[in-house]
Amino acid sequence: MDIENIGGSNVDDTPLTPQLPFTCDATIAVDITSTPRKITITYNGSNCLGYRTRAGIVIISFNADFRWIKPNDTYNITYQNLKITS
Repeated sequence: MDIENIGGSNVDDTPLTPQLPFTCDATIAVDITSTPRKITITYNGSNCLGYRTRAGIVIISFNADFRWIKPNDTYNITYQNLKITS
């Protein structure tokens, strides 16, 4: 996922045309109202492309003033029951 296309470098902005990747076995939710901000990817366990199945949740969280280009800015990735099989 290209986070720069979800609100540019500022996730408080409304994207003009979000460029989300093909996600036939997942849903992506972007929460710009919570603190910290969150991107949640929920995999439903299906196998749409025939390569592997994915189930579980990945949460990417970051502060409201997070910028990819700002030195030493950090984000957290949390995995909840993530299982990837081939």
